[in-house]
Amino acid sequence: MNNFNDNDLNRLAKYDISLDDIDQQINKFIKGSPFSDLVKPASTLSGIFNLDSFDKDELLPLYDTAAKNGRISKFVPASGAATRMFKDLLEFYYSDGKNINDNCKEVFSKLNNFPFYADLKKTLSDDDHNINKLLEEKNYKLILEYLLFEKGLNYSKLPKGLLKFSQGETALEEHFYEGIEYAADQNKNIKLQFTVSEEHLEDFNKLVDELKNKFLPDYKFNITFSTQKPSTDTLAVDVNNEPFRDKNNEIVLRPGGHGALIHNLNSLNGDIVFIKNIDNVQSGDNDLSSYKKLLAGILLKNQSQIFKYIDLLQNKNLSDILEIENFIINDLNISLQSDYKNKTTEEKIDNLLSLLIRPIRVCGMVKNAGAPGGGPFYVRKNNDISLQIVESSQIDLSKEEQKTIFGSSTHFNPVDIVCGLKDSKDDAFNLLNYIDQDTYFISNKSVDGKPLKALELPGLWNGAMAEWITIFVEVPLETFTPVKIVNDLLR
Repeated sequence: MNNFNDNDLNRLAKYDISLDDIDQQINKFIKGSPFSDLVKPASTLSGIFNLDSFDKDELLPLYDTAAKNGRISKFVPASGAATRMFKDLLEFYYSDGKNINDNCKEVFSKLNNFPFYADLKKTLSDDDHNINKLLEEKNYKLILEYLLFEKGLNYSKLPKGLLKFSQGETALEEHFYEGIEYAADQNKNIKLQFTVSEEHLEDFNKLVDELKNKFLPDYKFNITFSTQKPSTDTLAVDVNNEPFRDKNNEIVLRPGGHGALIHNLNSLNGDIVFIKNIDNVQSGDNDLSSYKKLLAGILLKNQSQIFKYIDLLQNKNLSDILEIENFIINDLNISLQSDYKNKTTEEKIDNLLSLLIRPIRVCGMVKNAGAPGGGPFYVRKNNDISLQIVESSQIDLSKEEQKTIFGSSTHFNPVDIVCGLKDSKDDAFNLLNYIDQDTYFISNKSVDGKPLKALELPGLWNGAMAEWITIFVEVPLETFTPVKIVNDLLR
């Protein structure tokens, strides 16, 4: 047991973090980051279904019925700051200004094409600065001062949800429009939840109030916000795996990464829930909502079949057991264990029920166009092989075999997910029971110039959903239009 003083214990109690939690975290630091054991990439040949293989005339009515009955909602992680989006501009601002890379050049040469241009022009004008004159004089640093910092728009410190992503519209508003397209019930009520940081909650509430009024009386938005629970923060340790202390001799607790949001999703009490990142919004006039509806239709069709088979198995109706086995293998892409054939009938029923009574997700996958991030793979753990979304940080790239498998991946995870969060009795699953706790990640950071190790929880669509029923479906690349750098706003 580590030595914690009364101040430490009070702080842990305030965060609702037990000493048992701390011991488990420290043990993970001692063990180090575990790695996934990749078997092969999922592809359209194995593990990823093609949309054309489904009957759209069957799927869309399933979606329509669920939507009309108010079963649909959206869950949007929106707490991340936009700092990385302005990385190049920030580096230029803090440099001697002699070198300017191509991304920065494009920003200044096309400044009037950005959705925030009018706001930037106004905030400069309010302080008697003419934006055109500043551009002519190549006084780029003053322009950036008003774009990035508190003197002006403060874009480098705001979350992406509050930034203008299209002419006159914030990223948050873009998700309102998407909600209209595929999350409205028969009374045009739309349920959205955004996960935000505590410090920006007031700004989000203010914007939401404005947007709600904008869409009335045609649509009514039921908007909720949630923040990462303090109990999901994790202890930082030093290089000796002892609790790290800052210059005030206080232990350092850090947010546990986006994997902490499984607690938010678990508290949502949702039914059919779409998950999409805040920075991935529809581009231009393209209506891509039909793909969302089809993903939901695939989920609903499979969910209905799963519920039927659960009922048969629970009632010991064994005449369809071969049909159920084939469904699990072919439709759900779940492998039966090697010793399954040797089990008794009762053991087979229990095994099949354990595979079927789980939350389900259908994940859109796009062809890999070189974007950084996770992808779909077959992963081995103990005697089981399952479909998982795996990030590069989860892979031991020092092993040539694993590096080769990772490098041969054909698809990318754009975070285009629809989830079924209720069981056959219409009760909500406890999602915390389906986390692979062994998929945490340890990263190296620093505070006050001293190195520390930070623990990140299993990622929301990685280890946090590892024990869900997972179906991968290829969707068109144009459904993935993220804003990772400011230049992406020009598309």
